[in-house]
This record gives sequence, C-alpha cells and structure tokens, in this order.
Amino acid sequence: MSMTGMIFQFNSDNGKGLLMLSDGETKEFDTSQWVEKSNRPFVGLKISYDESGGKISVKPYNEATKESSAYSNADECILHFKEEGFKVVKNTAGETTRTITLRKYEMGDFAEVIIKSVNDKISVTHMVNGKKTN
Repeated sequence: MSMTGMIFQFNSDNGKGLLMLSDGETKEFDTSQWVEKSNRPFVGLKISYDESGGKISVKPYNEATKESSAYSNADECILHFKEEGFKVVKNTAGETTRTITLRKYEMGDFAEVIIKSVNDKISVTHMVNGKKTN
C-alpha cells in the first residue's frame, strides 16, 4: 500500500514520529524506516508512505516522480488521484477533448487537479491554495 501524507509529529532526540496519511489514518514511524538519508524528517514535510511485505518505508514526497509516470488514459489518471483522496467535481467530454477537475481539502490546504485529455494525450495541472505546483 502506497499513500501520501505529512509528518504530524517528530522527535529528533529519539527519531520517532507520527504520520497523518491522506486517508486520515495516523501511523507511527522511526528513522530506521526513513529511506532518504540525505534529508532529515521534520514536522510538516509531505511524505510518501509505503507498506508492503511487512516492511514500511517513508520518504519525502516527490511531485516530479508522480508527474513523470505516464498514464495510458484519463481514467487511469483519475484513479491515481482518487487513491490520493481527491474527488471528481467536474467531468466534461467533447469529440476529442475531455477535462476532469478533482479537489480535496487536507490539513487546511485546498488542492485541485485538472486533467486534460486531448486526442489521448494527457496533461495534469496540480494547484494548492490556488497556486500551480507543477
């Protein structure tokens, strides 16, 4: 299971912290689960959380990695953002163009994603609090 979230609490003395995941669940973590040793965890950092095969890994969230993954179609892209907690608020389609708007509120932030599919080419615009992030 892979999810995004944020470091909610972190004690640098003992290396233990608390994560708030995008689905609202909280998870404890410690620095042994921290993947990226070049950056230290801190409160407020957006993270990627992965739990598979009984192993947990936590690392800083990388927007560029998410955007570089190619989506084969708009529905696959929608599914990706729904898994991150977004809800579809508008879905319009023409002969060759489809535009989908998804939104979510998280920890006081308003996030919006606009997916455009023109002749099967997908573009994604991501905004947080009205500012473009990609």
